[in-house]
Amino acid sequence: MQEALEEELGVEARIKWPNDILLNGKKVAGHLIDEIGRQIVLGVGMNFTNKLDPTLVKEATTIQAETGLTVNHHAFINPLLSSIERWIEKLERDPREVRIRCLDVCASLGKQAEVRVEQGLLQGFVTDIDEFGRLVLETEHGELRVCSGTLPQPDIDPDRSDLFYY
Repeated sequence: MQEALEEELGVEARIKWPNDILLNGKKVAGHLIDEIGRQIVLGVGMNFTNKLDPTLVKEATTIQAETGLTVNHHAFINPLLSSIERWIEKLERDPREVRIRCLDVCASLGKQAEVRVEQGLLQGFVTDIDEFGRLVLETEHGELRVCSGTLPQPDIDPDRSDLFYY
């Protein structure tokens, strides 16, 4: 999705671990992957022109709001599917290539982060995303590898661009 946005619309899209796509620091798209039996199911969602709930405007956006473009979602589907197919082929050929690209466009790499996990809130410095897709967080207690985390709903201080919330 990140690649399709960049190639088709000429925008700089970033990935927010684990599954969000950002434009100008706000979520514009996301994906979910699930395994059902022996099948992998991919679900994608993208905000083209949707009117957003006012409570979400600090953290979410639309393609139209960020670019001024009205994108025909029917026309966008073919480049999106082609991009997904290319990345699945790359994953099968060389998973390292996919990981390297994800690191190149990762919005949180090299930043302080707060990650809400089942056990509470983790704070640290994002140093990597490992070969299994886990966020590598350097904390005051050492390195942690986080499989999943959720976005807390903090009042984000716009002057703290060094702090990344999940």
